[in-house]
Amino acid sequence: MAALIKFMHKKTVKTTKIEHFTDTDIYHRIVRYPMFPTNPGKETKQKIGNGYAIMKAKEKVSSEDAEKLFALIYEIQTGKAYHSIAKAEGFEEEVVFIETSLSSLAKTLRTHDKKNIEESLERLSTVTLIFDLKDYGDEKENFKLITHPLLFVRIDETGRVTAAMEKFFFEVCLEKALSISLADYLQLKGLAKNLYLFLMANMDKTVFTLDLVIERCHLQHLERFEVRRKLKSALKNIQQTTGLIKSFKAEKDKIYASFRKQIE
Repeated sequence: MAALIKFMHKKTVKTTKIEHFTDTDIYHRIVRYPMFPTNPGKETKQKIGNGYAIMKAKEKVSSEDAEKLFALIYEIQTGKAYHSIAKAEGFEEEVVFIETSLSSLAKTLRTHDKKNIEESLERLSTVTLIFDLKDYGDEKENFKLITHPLLFVRIDETGRVTAAMEKFFFEVCLEKALSISLADYLQLKGLAKNLYLFLMANMDKTVFTLDLVIERCHLQHLERFEVRRKLKSALKNIQQTTGLIKSFKAEKDKIYASFRKQIE
């Protein structure tokens, strides 16, 4: 289908420069509730109050794929990727039409593995994010949101990347966003990627229940002693790599973290 997409018209979009180098504005719910599992899978489901945050995909995806999405958003927000609003055959709503290259994304991602980037983008184009929340907000109304970060991706023989992002998703990554350091995120390994996102969204707190961290980082399949061991390793990775936290402690049922007031 992607190869047959025909754009009916395009409108130029003004690039929004973000303030700090490698900072990337990501839809806040993806940061608060990391959607992609550490181990590749086709679905995650997190309980949020009386509702759920759900990720579904036709292909197995992971936090390693999420970094490719963040890199694409970073390139859009810093003007490294060309983008415009487009009306395309096969879609009822306008989409954000994106053009970049595997070489550019590889440079942003600090990797030489272009094949891995290509495969990740193709997997990401199968992802659906669902937020089904009950008694949401001050009005206590039911809230349901379904969005698709990438609608399709096409990569030609020269490595030119053509993609379409849902316009809503593009807009909320600017208007309802939390900022993360892409450079820091890329250096983190495994569980530390999701834990970093969760902590970035909760720097106003210093104590977290182990059950909440298990839910947000998709660790339900592990024994609690193994969870604590992995969390200690991930927290150490974050502390040494990003400078986000000054100190931490993992006890039986709680995680304690002291944050730096300013991230260098």
